[in-house]
Amino acid sequence: MTVISLQRIAIGLLMIMGLSSAALAKQKAVVVGAGLAGLTAAYELEQAGYKVTVLEARDRIGGRVYSYSGDFENGQRAEAGGELLDGTHVHQQIHGYINLFGLSLEEVGYDDVAEGAYYLDGQLMAYDDLKGTLGKKVNREYNRFWDELAALADFIADPTHPQDAPNAAELDAQTAAQWLDTLNLHPTARVLAEHHIRGEYNEPSAVSLLFLAQQVKVYENVRDRHIEIFRVSGGNNQLTDAFAAQLNSPVLTNHPVTEIKQTDSGVTVLAAGKAFKADYAVVTVPLKSLSKMDFTPALPNKLTKAAKNINYGSHTKVLLQYEQRFWRNFGLGGDTISELPIGWTWEGTDQQAGETGILVAYTSGDFADGQRYITNEKIIKDKRAQIETMYPGADKLFIKAKVQAWHREPWSGGSYSAYGPGQVTKYWGAFTQPFGRIYFAGEHTDDVFPGYLEGAVRSGQRAALQLTQP
Repeated sequence: MTVISLQRIAIGLLMIMGLSSAALAKQKAVVVGAGLAGLTAAYELEQAGYKVTVLEARDRIGGRVYSYSGDFENGQRAEAGGELLDGTHVHQQIHGYINLFGLSLEEVGYDDVAEGAYYLDGQLMAYDDLKGTLGKKVNREYNRFWDELAALADFIADPTHPQDAPNAAELDAQTAAQWLDTLNLHPTARVLAEHHIRGEYNEPSAVSLLFLAQQVKVYENVRDRHIEIFRVSGGNNQLTDAFAAQLNSPVLTNHPVTEIKQTDSGVTVLAAGKAFKADYAVVTVPLKSLSKMDFTPALPNKLTKAAKNINYGSHTKVLLQYEQRFWRNFGLGGDTISELPIGWTWEGTDQQAGETGILVAYTSGDFADGQRYITNEKIIKDKRAQIETMYPGADKLFIKAKVQAWHREPWSGGSYSAYGPGQVTKYWGAFTQPFGRIYFAGEHTDDVFPGYLEGAVRSGQRAALQLTQP
């Protein structure tokens, strides 16, 4: 469904109901959260004639979309939050808004250097050199992992309803780590396999095999060259800013919601010592924040448990600026898959001017959790040391860094949803239906792309359309 068709359907439904524009203008909604899901819902509701108030706990809009420039030199920036978009035929809805608002895209990476490198067994090697450097067996075993991963899609008939798979309970009870155990991979191939699952979702021991199968099914017919290939030019917050600019009323930041009361006639949302009354509420915040809110009447038990239990991945992004893009001296684009705890690095400034460059260090799972309680200064020192190990001489070029640890950020409590064992069969789709006058959105509520920017946008569209239907 395209963005334009969603607006027309919503307005058409209201016309069928016989609501005049004057009557429609009296309909009010409070949207809780100004991330992509909340801004999408607010925009679509206003397009359908609602008067909308958006409340945001942080002092900025965007939620987990966070294009950070701060005091980086040469005006450079990098994405501290959600970053990469798939091709237009994969992430269709977010591309629709990018086009609607007249924004442009930048392609990721360089054309004149190797795509990336592995750092394994103390060696740095281009992706294409895996076979030549570590041997045919490691290469064969790693390819076998990808074949086995692709085969998981066969268990899922419909990725929007993975809980309906014939062996759903069996798959959901198993972790991705236990599944890897059955493959008996070569140790080096196992390290790479764990890295993929950890980096994309969470620690393999914390990821449901049924959830992993669902994700594989979604991408079953998508080629690699269409995956994670774009950013929004000028920063992904160009999109969230564009949404906010379209709204009739400014987003109220520094307004954390503490309680939502509903009656047969409306809702009252309490935030920052104020009461906001409306006909409906759309709650789009991450589940860790939702679980801290009071609801009157109380949420159904299933929703309460889902909010408390659904796993979120642990991911830390450290943005490190260097005087030179030293990785290019190695014939590389900065994309490095490492056996070291740092996990994954890539360049966040490949399409930006300047001799300086920002390397993004993306640490996940247990390696991120292990640094939950240490200072940002120590995290930066640790990442610098590991980058120096992989790229000798790099540290003398270091300028400054920014740490964004989403699993310890108070309003998120994690990076994005990554269902754990037993959670898909219990909670999948739990938040896709309203509770009275309260509707839900957020990447965790999407039935195709949980964890993705596209999922956040889709969920905001869904909630807005549900609210405007008869």
